Amino acid sequence: MNSICIVSACPNLGPTGCELGETKPLSCSLYPLSYNPKKKKFSIDKECPVASEYINQLSEEGTDASMHLSTMKSKIQEIENSDIKFLKENHRVDVSYFDLQELPIRSSIME
Repeated sequence: MNSICIVSACPNLGPTGCELGETKPLSCSLYPLSYNPKKKKFSIDKECPVASEYINQLSEEGTDASMHLSTMKSKIQEIENSDIKFLKENHRVDVSYFDLQELPIRSSIME
């Protein structure tokens, strides 16, 4: 089962970012994105310092942002079939915690 981890001071956040690597919870891997399972669309945390650069990179194949979105789409598709309740709860937490805006391009899980 996936876990939702919201803390104000993460003990795994080091000077160069997350120290958990591949073992971090999906919610952390997904950031700065959030996934709305009802709309089947991704949003981004508008207050994330890299939000505008992330959006800009989505128009170009092979960028960090486009690869991240592609990876997250795959992971979300797997979870939609096995744990939709988790995705709904994760989105509920994201909506209450972040200032989200829908991604302007390539944001549908169906694309």
